[in-house]
Amino acid sequence: MTGEPRRILHVVDRASGGVPVAVAAYIQNSPDGVEHHVLTPFDSENRPPAAFHKVNAEMIPLREGHIRRLHQIASTSKRLRPMMVHAHSSFAGAYTRLAVRDGRRRIVYTPHCYAFQRTDVSRAARWAYRAIEWVLGWNTATLAACSRREAAMSEEMASLRGRARMLPNIASVPATRGVVWDGVAPLRVAMVGRLSPQKDPGYFESVVAELRRHSEVEAIWFGDGDDTYISRLENAGIDVTGWVSPSTVSRGLAEAHLYIHTAAWEGFPISLLDAHCLDRPMLVRAIDSFSGVDPSATVEKGLPDLIDALSSADCFASWVKRNRVAWTTYLTGNTAAAQREELASIWGIESPRTENGLE
Repeated sequence: MTGEPRRILHVVDRASGGVPVAVAAYIQNSPDGVEHHVLTPFDSENRPPAAFHKVNAEMIPLREGHIRRLHQIASTSKRLRPMMVHAHSSFAGAYTRLAVRDGRRRIVYTPHCYAFQRTDVSRAARWAYRAIEWVLGWNTATLAACSRREAAMSEEMASLRGRARMLPNIASVPATRGVVWDGVAPLRVAMVGRLSPQKDPGYFESVVAELRRHSEVEAIWFGDGDDTYISRLENAGIDVTGWVSPSTVSRGLAEAHLYIHTAAWEGFPISLLDAHCLDRPMLVRAIDSFSGVDPSATVEKGLPDLIDALSSADCFASWVKRNRVAWTTYLTGNTAAAQREELASIWGIESPRTENGLE
């Protein structure tokens, strides 16, 4: 690596959701002495995504249009001459691996959820997405997966075999203790995400309806999206906040008694890690992204026990304790230290002491 600038170009194709938050964490947990540049969409006021406002990196507005983005990624890579380009999400991964093909720049790719995991498209479309990933995999130095399942799916592709690594996501909020349900006030239930088929608001609505058969429930969805979903949730008595600041979301999660993640497919959601960091009990939909979690922490297996626990504050507190133990065990590796160590390995950056032979 001698003579090479410690420079990384990140390509991000979206301004909201968990991807910018994940990339901001990568930069903040980067090994020392690395210079970061981020190609990302700016908002209507020519500002980068809020997730990057406190990040030490050059922000470069990403143009609109597929062809323009291909040309911009290629020209920016040639101008900056980074030691590698790290692409984040499916579209950014496709743009980057099509645009950067000179062999002099290593490409690291984090899908943050493969497009072929979608359940709202036809089998033929999923096959096409998988075929595209297989072809582009030949121009990928390292696949930095955000979940165990994403890493395993990558290893199943011959074009990526032996080059998939697990890069854990981490919480974006400091650890704190949230409110405790007293058994009298309404149970506050929350979900975070874009109102879209992926996050499946209808599933959240059905879980809330089941809980309301047994207890008074206040439900809130932090996020925005399709107007049809907004109307559906509001008609079901579920509050929808629209896009609000990260601090508003974290306060809302800390005030919720329960977090329920209802996505139909996922990479590994930072909102889940935030809820855990805020000391919230959680149930998730039993999808591949959460393979290995204790079944009692899933909606499918854990909801009956939760409903039984709603009989009193003490019973609920006991259930919360068991739930927290299950999630703490499962999320042991999702720490800043583990992320920093894995980033150094994936990016091929050793500490200055090691390079100078002082260790």
